[in-house]
Amino acid sequence: PFRTFDIILRAEAGAFFDDFLRSNRDDLMVEQTKRSRVNSLRQSRFIPAVEYLQANRHRSRLIESMYTLMKDYDVVISPQRGGNQTLITNLTGHPAISIPAGFDEKGRPTSIILVGNLYDEASILALANHFQDATDFHNKRPPLLDKPVEAPN
Repeated sequence: PFRTFDIILRAEAGAFFDDFLRSNRDDLMVEQTKRSRVNSLRQSRFIPAVEYLQANRHRSRLIESMYTLMKDYDVVISPQRGGNQTLITNLTGHPAISIPAGFDEKGRPTSIILVGNLYDEASILALANHFQDATDFHNKRPPLLDKPVEAPN
């Protein structure tokens, strides 16, 4: 889904900043490197209409697949790292929230993601709030952040 997301995101960002680009104010941006945000906006003008339409068809199929997956559930809970949950929910519009869920064996913070049905942000927000009321992960800091850091000379 990354290619689909990339095409749609670039095209929509290009449309949003169209007046900015046409006025040549983009030339005033400080960072003008190959990978800079402003060049990404410029590149959006070269996305073929066929690719944009195909990406949106793929997006529609993803929305249908997510609807089929979610129709029997109020919320789906999954680990945050190692997945494309937020990429997919950004494409489909399903509400999602990531909340702290502890620390791994190396002391790094972990989290879970709650995904809800379309237009039902209230369910995931209520569950996230209940989870945080029942745990204190959101109040803890990774041990690394509590170690003193020496200032460079």
